[in-house]
Amino acid sequence: MFGLEEMWVNVNHCPSKAWSDGTRNSIMPVPIGKGKRLILVHAGNALGFIPGAELIFESKTSKNDDYHDDMNRNVFMKWFTEKLLPNIEPNSIIVIDNAPYHTMYVERLPTTQWRKEEIR
Repeated sequence: MFGLEEMWVNVNHCPSKAWSDGTRNSIMPVPIGKGKRLILVHAGNALGFIPGAELIFESKTSKNDDYHDDMNRNVFMKWFTEKLLPNIEPNSIIVIDNAPYHTMYVERLPTTQWRKEEIR
């Protein structure tokens, strides 16, 4: 059984407090949380991460935007089919959460607004 997850991290992600001897070399040159944002996608199980199944790419959205604009159905499906599936054993069980880009409708489902003719 394998689980998968997506997340983001800032390139300069580090603890908000750290020990320092006060010298210039011990001062962080870039403010915490500033800089590029990386999106990480990977899968694993109790034995660790699946070799060859990682995806890391730079977010194109601003820090204030949700990274899900970059991590979308097309990116996910490409990773799933080209990186994950080829690197796991056949008949494996994959546990996925319900992020919107993990699912898609093959056909539109009727709503209460549809007319009989549309449903038929």
